[in-house]
Formats: sequence, structure tokens, C-alpha cells
Amino acid sequence: MLDFKFDWCNDMEIGVPIMDTQHKELFRIGRDVEQLIICHCIGVTNKQLLDIVLELREFVAYHFYHEEELMKKNNYSDFEHQKKAHDKIVQYTLGIDLKKLSQTPYEILCNIKEFLQDWIFGHILIDDAAFGRYMKENDLL
Repeated sequence: MLDFKFDWCNDMEIGVPIMDTQHKELFRIGRDVEQLIICHCIGVTNKQLLDIVLELREFVAYHFYHEEELMKKNNYSDFEHQKKAHDKIVQYTLGIDLKKLSQTPYEILCNIKEFLQDWIFGHILIDDAAFGRYMKENDLL
């Protein structure tokens, strides 16, 4: 697994302030997951695990709603591609097995961390960055 730390840096910005602010929140959630992994989930409670999953699910719903509305409002031509990627991410978060998470928290949290890393490197830094360039090139910021 890639050794990635969920520390925000300006290189992660896509140039759309509302999206960058929300992406910082994703990094905060990632740090929470990361901290539990570093501690090997020693002493973690089911409430802590549930809180992280619910927070991730709420973030996904909130963030994608706003992102998709912004894309539609600005007639982004790659909207359908983005929507499909978002739908896959939503399905992943909804599919997190809470029973398995409580039974093997370290293993499942490592999977969640890997998923979040893939999301950052495969979606935010590529797809969302393309939207940021579109917004800038068309003077929509």
C-alpha cells in the first residue's frame, strides 16, 4: 500500500474554492482513518468506527451534490463521466460492511484508506482538476 499522509497541501487545490474547501474536509476524514490505523485500532470503539463511516457517507452526499450542481450550472461537457465516477464512490461508501468493520477494524480501515487515496489520486487530481481548468479557462471563477 502507498504510504500517503492525509496532509493537505496547496498542490492538491484544483482552483475552485468551494471544491477545495470540501476536499480539505475529505483529507480531515482521511486523517481520522489514518490515525486509527497508526494505532492499530487499539481501543477503538464501535461508535468511533460508525462515526467515521457516517461522516464519510454524509460528506460524499453533500460534496457530490454541490459539485454536480456546479458542473451542470456551468455546462461542463464531462459531467456524465464525473457523475459515473461519483456514483461508484457513493456505492463504495454505502457498501462498507459495518459488521465486518467492527470485527476487523484494522483491515477494513486499511481498505478505506486505500480507497480514499485512490479517490484523491484518481479522481480529485485528475477529473476534478480538469473541471478546475475548465472553470479557469472559461472565466467562470
